[in-house]
Amino acid sequence: LAQAVGLHRLRPFPPARGQSTAERASAEPSSSTMGCGGSKEATPEESQVICKHMSKEMMLLCMDPALANPEKVSISAPSDFDRVKMAAAELRKAANDAKNAGQDTNASGGVLGAVQAGFSAVASIAGQGASALLGTMADGLDAAVGKVEAPFSKIATDVIIEKKDVISEVLIAHIVACDVPGALELCRQPGGAISEHLIGQAAKSIAVQLRPKVEQSIKGHSGLKAWNALIENHNNACEKAGSLNLGDKLPDLAKGSKIKLDIAEYICEQTIIAIGKRMGEEETIVRTSPAGKAKNCPDIFAKVFSGKDLTASDYKAVKKAYQL
Repeated sequence: LAQAVGLHRLRPFPPARGQSTAERASAEPSSSTMGCGGSKEATPEESQVICKHMSKEMMLLCMDPALANPEKVSISAPSDFDRVKMAAAELRKAANDAKNAGQDTNASGGVLGAVQAGFSAVASIAGQGASALLGTMADGLDAAVGKVEAPFSKIATDVIIEKKDVISEVLIAHIVACDVPGALELCRQPGGAISEHLIGQAAKSIAVQLRPKVEQSIKGHSGLKAWNALIENHNNACEKAGSLNLGDKLPDLAKGSKIKLDIAEYICEQTIIAIGKRMGEEETIVRTSPAGKAKNCPDIFAKVFSGKDLTASDYKAVKKAYQL
């Protein structure tokens, strides 16, 4: 019977008596008004609702594999890191200039006296000339810089390893609660468009929710301790630079501009951005073969990300599945 019905559906309706085939065709519902299975196309508003929920399904689908490989999630030191490098370079250049100017003396006054008076941490270095002392200070900053890069790059990885469940909870809460304006357009775009929008662009607000849950882990990390030591070193240099009378040689340090970055906030936000990028990589993969991937409404999910037209029946199914 099923085969007979199927074959019957494949046969064209014969024209009515006195009616041409063309007239008969024009009277039948067209494919533009009838979707798959005889359902009409979804309205733009209905399509947005469908895509909003399929976008969230995509994010939930991509989150687990992104967090499953924490070694692929890394963050870079803040831009203030470059300021410290510049400060060290300024000190080294001032040391060379002092030496070339013949100021590399053992006198207690002048440049050497100012340097020794201004930097109590190195004031005990007696008998050194101004160039040697400035060079020693540059070496100290460079050494502090060298202790930051490697451990700092691992902070995100280590926090994910230690707090994966907590991070998942925060991300899920955000995904479930967030609105998705322009959902249809996001679903039709290639690559990791949804991840960038829902996670990357919302990183700051997600980080606010995440921070109290991971801050202790961040504070105990060797990367943060190295960073704090570096900033203390730099800020002490800024505080004392004015007494050196070397404003032309140490312009950045002489301004006394201390680094006041909220490093815990920075780490949380950059970690979320990095996770979002990993989710975007997973999203790109899922988009290439969306069939059978989603837990909820898998057939509709596949239609959304394969570019097929959505129908009113799809909308009704989504409403039922998500109890809208």
